[in-house]
Amino acid sequence: MTGAAAGLIVFALGSTAAAFASGTGMLIGAWVVMGLGAAFVMPATLSILNAVFPPKERPQAIAAWSAVTGVGIVIGPTLVGRVCCVISEKNCLPRPSGPRSIHVRAMLTGKRSKS
Repeated sequence: MTGAAAGLIVFALGSTAAAFASGTGMLIGAWVVMGLGAAFVMPATLSILNAVFPPKERPQAIAAWSAVTGVGIVIGPTLVGRVCCVISEKNCLPRPSGPRSIHVRAMLTGKRSKS
């Protein structure tokens, strides 16, 4: 099992735990688990860029990856925190992303459904 696959599994478990969290402490703990899973997935995305782009285009691809990641790291938690403060913590619990994680896992392994 690759680091990306293990990260997706850990992230999916954390996301599912967050969706069913009964309190703030449980929710924060689930988010920590999601962060650990994401920490395994992020380097894998960078290695995909390294494999896909030719050497001349690689600096631009890595720069775009870095910019999008940096903006997402800042805006994501800030926006979620603001929404939670405005609406309420109970109404903005994350939905389980298990199915999305399975879809990403299938993309990483190259398995596609017949359509």
